[in-house]
Amino acid sequence: MSGGVDSSVAACVLMEEGYEVLGSHMRLVHAEGVDHGCCGPAAEADARSVAERAGFPFEVADLQEVFESSVLADYLAEHEVGRTPNPCARCNADIKFGAFLDRARLLGMDFVATGHYVRTRRTPDGRWHLYRGADGSKDQSYMLHMLSQGQLSRALFPVGGQPKVTTRELARRFGLPVASKPDSQEVCFVPGADHAAFLERRAPHLARRGEVVDPEQVVEQARHAALEAVEERERVLADREENVGRRVAWLPRVDSAAGCPIRSASILGPVQNGAEVLGCLHKGATLGWSPTATEQARRNVVAQLATLLR
Repeated sequence: MSGGVDSSVAACVLMEEGYEVLGSHMRLVHAEGVDHGCCGPAAEADARSVAERAGFPFEVADLQEVFESSVLADYLAEHEVGRTPNPCARCNADIKFGAFLDRARLLGMDFVATGHYVRTRRTPDGRWHLYRGADGSKDQSYMLHMLSQGQLSRALFPVGGQPKVTTRELARRFGLPVASKPDSQEVCFVPGADHAAFLERRAPHLARRGEVVDPEQVVEQARHAALEAVEERERVLADREENVGRRVAWLPRVDSAAGCPIRSASILGPVQNGAEVLGCLHKGATLGWSPTATEQARRNVVAQLATLLR
């Protein structure tokens, strides 16, 4: 329970359906009294108040150590080699349905339920499949693509089959204090969504400069802070008349020992050769495949990616 409306309604729906519910709030970062996203004292208090209102037990699970060694370590490592990390997907696979699921087993729980807008189904052959949420505007299947068969078999997503408006209606019917609470889309460990400041604090050596280039020729030797937000880089590019309409990539200077060519990972536009991008992708990215996907189907997907990225 993050303290938001989705996980709160998910817990209440399960209780209404006859499940024995234990509300659990994950403490993942040292919030130091600061509220941001689903972390901090206010989020914890909201989750606790929902459990009290609904009448099921509540606990706080301290997973800060494993979160640091898994999600935060991966976040910094991906930046180190020039790839864009996806900490929420990593957290779902390694924490919510990893360390947290292991803890649930030790407590004798059968399932872990969340407020994600996704659906699952088990086919006659015994395979579990992940589907998009019924509300296309809230679909979060991309954030759960890394879940294994074992993880999907122990997962419940009570709000995934309904639109968000229905979730809020249910919250009001249950009398939950978070019924009108705004959605949070921040990365939980980055206060104020200031990723640049977070990286400069945790990995100051990454605050280096780079060049704006075209794959065929250098457009300009513009210097800029490598950790500026993508939106700022796009604004700078758009402000320069010579770059209007051009397809431009951002190439930070890195040591060749980094392995993957940085230009294949930090792309603002479709400027690179597809094979080059996929070469980088295959070296470092994690692809989630359907358990029934054939080798030919996987090759077709890779070929389509190469076409899109040319």
